[in-house]
Amino acid sequence: MDSGKRGPTQPRSRGNAGSPALERPMRYPRKRAVTACQLCRARKTKCDNQRPSCRICLSVGVPCQYADRTDHSSFDPASLEIIDRLNRIIDTQEDVLTAVRATNTRLSQGPNAVSISESPLPSPHELLVCATRPGHELAADSFDVPSSNTSPDNILIWPVFEQRYPEKCLQDAVFASSSQTPRMQRTKFAFQEDKVPALMDRFFYLVHIKNPIVDEESLRHDARKVIEDGLGWDEGSCLVLLACALGTLAVPFRDSHQMASLNPEDYPMLPKLLGPLELEEAETYLMLARRRIGTLSQSVATVQCYFLSGVFFMYTFRPLDAFQSFHQASVMYQVYSRSKGESVTNDTDPKTEQRLFWSCFKSECEILSEIDLPHSGVSHLGYIHVFPCPPDAYTTGPSPRSIFSPGGREQACNPSPHEQEQAWFYYLSEIALRRIGNRVLDSFYKEGFQAWIDFNVPSMMQVANEFLRQLNQWYECLPSQMRFDDSRPGVIPNEELPYLLYTRLQEIRSWIFRPFLYLAIHLPSDNIHLSSLGVFVEESLYCSTRLIEGNSICHRHHGTWYMLRLSVASALSLIAAARRNLEMSGWRGTVELAVENLRYWENGAPGDIVKARVILEHLLSGS
Repeated sequence: MDSGKRGPTQPRSRGNAGSPALERPMRYPRKRAVTACQLCRARKTKCDNQRPSCRICLSVGVPCQYADRTDHSSFDPASLEIIDRLNRIIDTQEDVLTAVRATNTRLSQGPNAVSISESPLPSPHELLVCATRPGHELAADSFDVPSSNTSPDNILIWPVFEQRYPEKCLQDAVFASSSQTPRMQRTKFAFQEDKVPALMDRFFYLVHIKNPIVDEESLRHDARKVIEDGLGWDEGSCLVLLACALGTLAVPFRDSHQMASLNPEDYPMLPKLLGPLELEEAETYLMLARRRIGTLSQSVATVQCYFLSGVFFMYTFRPLDAFQSFHQASVMYQVYSRSKGESVTNDTDPKTEQRLFWSCFKSECEILSEIDLPHSGVSHLGYIHVFPCPPDAYTTGPSPRSIFSPGGREQACNPSPHEQEQAWFYYLSEIALRRIGNRVLDSFYKEGFQAWIDFNVPSMMQVANEFLRQLNQWYECLPSQMRFDDSRPGVIPNEELPYLLYTRLQEIRSWIFRPFLYLAIHLPSDNIHLSSLGVFVEESLYCSTRLIEGNSICHRHHGTWYMLRLSVASALSLIAAARRNLEMSGWRGTVELAVENLRYWENGAPGDIVKARVILEHLLSGS
């Protein structure tokens, strides 16, 4: 297959990451806020407007928040446009979901519907779960993600691989290596207050900008207190230590992008951008923070501490430790949310609580899609039905570095208001993608790949096309500076936030197309539907290639381990296709690129990375 050919439903790019933002006045009117609370608005139920909590919110035990408490006049035009664009996404996706349900009900029940099995056609519920459930509202989407059904382990047990590898062998390698990870007891690094300003700047510029769960002004105040008075045992000192740990680990994306290569032979010569001394220093800050986190009381700040601990563990390739931290953050958030009570004074900004909820939810979704672990139940809180509110204003004035150091430094690295605005749109856009992705998982992966053989192929195609329409609509709502061009092979966005959106989009598209690749590989050669699968198979292989190329950038961040796992799944898809003569041109070189990328990271990574690299090498060699 020609790797440059595109399917008819592929989201089209009309800009790239380097395009300047278009400055234009707002051309849309803002309506007065309605009186219903946010949960009732999302559910489309009648709200009794009782304060401080309406009957619906009181019955389900979630915070009751009214939109008219937010004064939109305090938002800048860009923030208002963000809200307006996201509202359009919700409106159009609800129309699309209605079309999905109607289309699949008709196809699965019509007299001319054709099943690929000899058994009677499944019901709409059995066919595509939530996508065809009668009366399924946007606000009632299932957010309990099916655990690990998209993982590389599930591809390894496809029949095409002839049971060559034990079930869940990669997942078992993660657990095995976790028990062997040494714990730091002592360190040669002493905490130095004079390093705090620069590390805080790096944290806010390189880490917080992707998960804005803390209040910057408040945390910088805590940092000044630590500098002046030394470390305490309070939640502020704990947060400062975690921010310093992450600031030590974080590396600018441009440094990673500049050394990127699509040539597997270049990888042995690529430098490591983070040395052992930086890793040990970061572990020192974490060790000091963990001594404090167990002494903290139940509060939003404690939830933030657990969450940032999870982010640290993902930066250092410890997914099971990260799961424990994210799970603890999610559980503690639920306890806090349900026990704070309306009569108790709460100084935490509700917007911070919303962002913390969404970050906990997204992080749990990501881990559970790779490893079979229990859910925390955080998705059952009320915030799932609404997007988080943007900040009232972006940070302006003198840079935090010049506040810490009166003389300043040669180059401040705190985010500008424009960068904060861009980061906020990234955060909301990523949430929108997460919701679309969860619908795909709930539709195609609830029962695992074994159920695909019994699905109705025309219905599957209709649902896949509707999900692709949702992705198109999401892309059309992106501002120009967040767009990317994926129409040319080997072109990777050169800015971090568009790059992360690019890889997330390709991941969801790969989920959509993978069932069709499986059917093309495993259906009998005389099956009447094989001829109609061609374009979907081509798009599946295209996504696999793009994911391996995109993930070849050796950039350490919160999601690096996930991207390595995506590369493994993509490489296995290419190999599976080649075993049935469905390969695309250059597939072997693409798999070799994935192998070298795994080799680059395997020292210090969990055991699944080494094992996956060995498996791919064996499959390539044919042994």
